[in-house]
Amino acid sequence: MTAKELFNTALEMAGLNGENLFETTDISEKMISIVNTVYSDIYFLNHKSGFMPITSSEDSLALNENELYDCAVYGVAAYIQNIM
Repeated sequence: MTAKELFNTALEMAGLNGENLFETTDISEKMISIVNTVYSDIYFLNHKSGFMPITSSEDSLALNENELYDCAVYGVAAYIQNIM
């Protein structure tokens, strides 16, 4: 899953998929930072080292399916709701 896919899934989960947030807010500028914040926390639960933060919305996340769908999307959705 790419960072953009994760972010879009989280937006949908947060109930914000119908709004054009990328034109009305600066959330797109924060997307990489938001995803990296959650991504790094989850990554280090199962890995001791080797974390490489994403630098592009097209970067893939090195998390397994459970980490992505059971944790990461919820974390990103909560983070988005918190800053909105």
